Amino acid sequence: MTYAPLDRLKKKSAKREIVVIAGTGVSAATVTNPALPTTWPRLLDDGIDFCLARTVPPDPQWESRVRDALAAGELMTAAHMIDERLCPQGPSSRLRRMWLQESVGTLRADPFDPADPSTHASRLVNTIWELKAPVLTTNYDTLIRQVINAEIATWMNPDAFRRAALGELPRTVGHLHGVWMDTESVILDPFDYGRLSTHKPTAAALEQVAYGPSILFVGVGGGIADPTFGALRRWLQTTVEWSTNAHYLLVADTELAQARDELRNDPIEPIGFGGHGDLEPFIRTEIPAPP
Repeated sequence: MTYAPLDRLKKKSAKREIVVIAGTGVSAATVTNPALPTTWPRLLDDGIDFCLARTVPPDPQWESRVRDALAAGELMTAAHMIDERLCPQGPSSRLRRMWLQESVGTLRADPFDPADPSTHASRLVNTIWELKAPVLTTNYDTLIRQVINAEIATWMNPDAFRRAALGELPRTVGHLHGVWMDTESVILDPFDYGRLSTHKPTAAALEQVAYGPSILFVGVGGGIADPTFGALRRWLQTTVEWSTNAHYLLVADTELAQARDELRNDPIEPIGFGGHGDLEPFIRTEIPAPP
């Protein structure tokens, strides 16, 4: 018997026992207008600029504090400060809607066509989709839908989200942290995470996923610059702490040792996929799609 993480992941995939959670790295590899924000630091930096341009009056002290937090890697602190300034009346505020529409809402991807080399930026999403596994994402954008023409279900539509997470809606992507056009669904700051963690239908759906299939994290790196991955790690450590089920994280070889160290007490096993540009071919050649 082999205990190598990749071998066990292969067996899980072949038996349709995985759920993919796609992070910001998937968006960064897929977007066709990459000058726009696809990663957390870039999104928050854009949020600072939006606040300075659209909120009155500009506040140099606020800017200094939030940029210091961002530079120090305190991304949730920076997100909270931005959201407070955007949302004086709650998460559905007009300014929040405007910012999400003008930033994340402008990200574009091409539908994948294997005969058209110009759509190769969409190959990663297509390869993930061909695993025939339920696909969830922590991203606010609609790039996955643009590539494979899927429907969307957020955690605020609990029945559709649960069915997407369990593979009962095979043409639907579950947006775990919301989607930009549904402003209230977007999970941005610690208060928002509180709303999500106490949302019983979502928690129940995720427990079914975590106790049954294995979660395959794609495009979240080692979690250092992705607070959404950190939140999912904490959830796995506490909510399903008695489960013996293993979950997997695909990570670049240069980050593998650090990921192993960071995740040594987690039910998440890192698997190296090579270097820059190797993620899509690794999934395509090393993780078998079920028949």
